Amino acid sequence: MTLRIDPMDQLSAVYQVAKAYPGEVPAMAGRLGVAPSTLYGILRGSEALSVERQDAIIHFAQQAGVACWAQPLHAKAHEHGGVFVALPSGAGEADELSTAMFRAVKEFGDLAGEAARDLADKHLTRRELAEIEREGYEAIAAIAAFVELCRARAAG
Repeated sequence: MTLRIDPMDQLSAVYQVAKAYPGEVPAMAGRLGVAPSTLYGILRGSEALSVERQDAIIHFAQQAGVACWAQPLHAKAHEHGGVFVALPSGAGEADELSTAMFRAVKEFGDLAGEAARDLADKHLTRRELAEIEREGYEAIAAIAAFVELCRARAAG
């Protein structure tokens, strides 16, 4: 039986981040100072995942440049009816607003593409809905980040 990963489930998202970390779960376990078997147990849900340990996993993944480092935060926000918006980095860059705007447009395009694929057969499964939600929240986060950048630019 294959484990199905749901990126909008916190534990699944943390697992994805640990798997994407350079050296995967064993290397992440080393950074956390635990045995790989302990971390695998946590990621399977047989041991509790503390907030501190989740924060450390996210922190180490972000430091290592793991592309999906924020997914557990998106999942946590989704679980509580919110949206996680990462603050843009590199304040003061000349084309920072353009970059943020293009990212928002790209994320909206990803949402439109996902929705078009999932709705093509005029039937929407729970899995397809989850993908549309994930893409939608990423688009909302990118738009909110762009608006916050504009607000900051206007203020100062």
